[in-house]
Amino acid sequence: MLALIGRKGNARNEKEILEFKKIMNHPYLKKETLALTFGAKILFFESWNWYYQHTFQIQKAYENSNRTLAFVEKNKAKIKLQPQTYMAAISGLVSRCINLNKYDEALKNIAKMESIAEMKGLQIPKSLKTEILSFAIERRLMIYGFNRDFKKGIDLYEKTKDEIEKHKKSLRQTFFSMYHELIGLCFVHTKQYDKALSHLRILMDDTEDKQRSDTFLYAHLLHIITHFELKNYQLLPYLTKSVQRFAKSRGFTQETVSLFLKMFNELAKKNSKKEIVQIVTSYRPKFKLLSKQNADDVIQGTIDLDYWMAEKLK
Repeated sequence: MLALIGRKGNARNEKEILEFKKIMNHPYLKKETLALTFGAKILFFESWNWYYQHTFQIQKAYENSNRTLAFVEKNKAKIKLQPQTYMAAISGLVSRCINLNKYDEALKNIAKMESIAEMKGLQIPKSLKTEILSFAIERRLMIYGFNRDFKKGIDLYEKTKDEIEKHKKSLRQTFFSMYHELIGLCFVHTKQYDKALSHLRILMDDTEDKQRSDTFLYAHLLHIITHFELKNYQLLPYLTKSVQRFAKSRGFTQETVSLFLKMFNELAKKNSKKEIVQIVTSYRPKFKLLSKQNADDVIQGTIDLDYWMAEKLK
């Protein structure tokens, strides 16, 4: 299951969702009572958390994540022995809160996670402290980006970039890919395109992240928006072909991708103010219709395409 999740994150197609369902039909995942130990129960809860999340049953994922955290917090002795399990339970709930736009609840749980190191009797390894640091920054950036508090996201980046540089060697590559994509998002939507480009290029040029190809897809789409805004119109046909090859090679079949590329191929040729308004006006309802499909909504929401289109129509 983790291998299936790791390849593409939240950008799912129907075949992959069927694979999830097949896994969850295993007899040991049918009843919680069959999980006899603390570790077995954690695996039971986490399996259902992942399943609900990646089959877009977000409310169920949120409820199950709450159950997971409550179960862990009842076993205080286990928290002292396995603080990483407590961190994982909190992080799962934070992610589900973000999915449901429960940003205040998510921020409270991030603060709870950061307080783990202060719990009496806990021996926190340095690696876990670093993991908590990176998760807290990544999820706060995500909250600010998704809530359109782009300036807060940039302020957080400026405040924490030295700390990130200090721990650079011990941070996961998957963190850096999402970190630069989220910062790029904030700079794109505050119209600081040169800064956005520098972060997107770091992600696309300097990282080899085969685990989360969805992050690279989002970066590619933001990269196209950035070059359009910098009036590098001659580059757009090459960039759209590159994304088309990337999406095909990684199995991204969502119509949002092909529609996005079609729109920017038109904008590469017609980019006066009047033409931009006409093109965006014609495409926006099509994207809104596609957003009713979960996987397409994930892609559009992650880059906040509708915000960009709304700005073009002002």
